[in-house]
Amino acid sequence: MVKLWDYILYMESSEFIMTIKIEMFPANEGDSFLITLGEDHKYNIIIDGGREETYDNFLEKRLTEIAKEGGKIDLLIVTHIDEDHIEGILKLFSSNGSSKAANVIKINEVWHNSYRHLEIEKIDKKDMSPEEREILGDLISTFSSNRKRINNNENVDISAKQGSSLAAYLYGGDYSWNSMFDYRAVNVDQRNYLEINKDIKIRILSPDKKKLNGLRKKWRNQLNSTKLGIKFSDDDVFDDAFEFYLRSSPESESIDENDEISHRETKLNLDKLSKVEGTKDNSATNGSSISFIIEYNDKYKLLFLADSHSDIIVDNLKKLSNEENYDLTFDVVKIAHHGSERNNTSLLLNLINSKNYLISTDGTNGHPDLSTIAKIITKDISTPKTIYFNYKNKQYHQFNNSELKSTFNYEIISQSELSSTIIPL
Repeated sequence: MVKLWDYILYMESSEFIMTIKIEMFPANEGDSFLITLGEDHKYNIIIDGGREETYDNFLEKRLTEIAKEGGKIDLLIVTHIDEDHIEGILKLFSSNGSSKAANVIKINEVWHNSYRHLEIEKIDKKDMSPEEREILGDLISTFSSNRKRINNNENVDISAKQGSSLAAYLYGGDYSWNSMFDYRAVNVDQRNYLEINKDIKIRILSPDKKKLNGLRKKWRNQLNSTKLGIKFSDDDVFDDAFEFYLRSSPESESIDENDEISHRETKLNLDKLSKVEGTKDNSATNGSSISFIIEYNDKYKLLFLADSHSDIIVDNLKKLSNEENYDLTFDVVKIAHHGSERNNTSLLLNLINSKNYLISTDGTNGHPDLSTIAKIITKDISTPKTIYFNYKNKQYHQFNNSELKSTFNYEIISQSELSSTIIPL
């Protein structure tokens, strides 16, 4: 298992050493991170789980190692319901069993927004008719067609299974789920600042109620399109149908007028690329992404942007800056949506500062856009920057150019090139 990096941060007192470890797992086109804070009393945070093979090949082994050392997952964050973020997490909970059983590892708290958090007015479960339940069962079968997953060590057709959504695993396994938000949605309007302990704070940047409303409308429109007049209920079958619908919905990424510039440039014109602005991401699912800042010991700040929309991130970062004089310089930035130009506007990338950027994708969906990387490396070339990839994708090779690196004062590193790197902060 390859780690992205371990780096040791030395505080003002030479006798006090603090450790931050970030591991970026190979997750195909998706995301999966493990953040460990602290030396003696470690606090472990999982952010997404990538694809099933991410769990099989990397995450399971790492979690087993932590459990054998007496550790646990203190916080597990599922940023949003997309296959490339949630599949590995589903595999984990399927293997882990109930919260008490913890066959793989103990998990203290889960952040995940599901159907039950959308604040939809619902009828009582007992008022749902058998016909409506059957209709939703048919929808689950439709949404999950051609999908297989492992259950009880056997390959089964997921369309034949209900109660196999992440919501069902969490609810049925009695996990602590959004308890830090009074069991309601994780969103910035509900709570935007959490003191985890004396050393760790988390600031929520996305979603807000407006972004979650977009997800609610998407689900309502889908049910209305059936022309069956299904009334929303708190029945668990809605959790399954909602999740399978979102996981089966393709992202509405369309090729725009800048495609010739951003994707097919044979000789990189960084000045031209850095001015490219993609069309706005209109995916309600991406808009629901849980994005946040992890603050450690009131000194170090890690910005994780999931697949979030840039508008809400910009608005909330500006609010922090204006109202709290918050410094928008971060020790690490996990770039939004695998480097898509639709989520990484000039407005956003010019607002934040960092020496270290993470891009998680194997490049199969065309990510990252060349324009996103160009915006990063052409900004303030007096400050050295390093971009970390977990795959040597096409875009990595295009920017792994000695002349460009020297001119624009950046380094580009693939996960396969290192096992442990000390990052100067």
